[in-house]
Amino acid sequence: MRLLAFLNLAQRAVPRHPRRQAILTHWLLSIGPLGLFAIAVMDSSVVPIPGSTDVLLVLLTVTRGNWFWMATVALLGSMIGGYLTYRLGVRGGKPVLQRYVSAHRLAGIERRIQRNNFLAVLVPALLPPPVPLVPFVIGAGALGMSRARFLSAYAIGRALRYGVIGWLGALYGRHLLRTWGEFSRDWAEPIVWGMIALAVGTVLFTVWQYRVQIRRSHATGPMVTEAGSVNDPVS
Repeated sequence: MRLLAFLNLAQRAVPRHPRRQAILTHWLLSIGPLGLFAIAVMDSSVVPIPGSTDVLLVLLTVTRGNWFWMATVALLGSMIGGYLTYRLGVRGGKPVLQRYVSAHRLAGIERRIQRNNFLAVLVPALLPPPVPLVPFVIGAGALGMSRARFLSAYAIGRALRYGVIGWLGALYGRHLLRTWGEFSRDWAEPIVWGMIALAVGTVLFTVWQYRVQIRRSHATGPMVTEAGSVNDPVS
């Protein structure tokens, strides 16, 4: 009943092109928690879809009513995506960081990570776009941040972010969905196809990059830092 009420609300909020809006809304809602998990994994990869996890989390919170469960699903997916991105930095070292970060931003990211790597990961994991996350995650791995410290900072930031978004979605989600309906009424089809293309492209690109870095690490051996230690933190 709640789902039907929501669909009726979304359609009433969009007087023009109601069929397109209904298709888009139905498609997003049909993704469900498993889809939210997959989107969260991809959103924390090297080719993120900014804001996609947040939007889907609000949609599912409004229609399914359990913001804590939905926030937990988003957190678990993001942890997996974030850890894979961190491992990409560990395996590739500083060269892979230089590939994903522009030269004029590289020095600032390195300085923040070296000054306080815990906050350098926690703050981007907490704040929404346009604050960049991927450069700091790769940098954490490339510059030798330990796995336990990285996971702790990343988990705290993501848990706070998705917890707050889920809670706000439960309180104000219907108002936000009216705004979403007004935005998407003329862009339903491009949004759907764009999200599908980005999702498929993200999966393929992430797998390819990870395999490339593994092959390079096997060919050249472990990365060695300036201090002479192996750059492959395990704790």
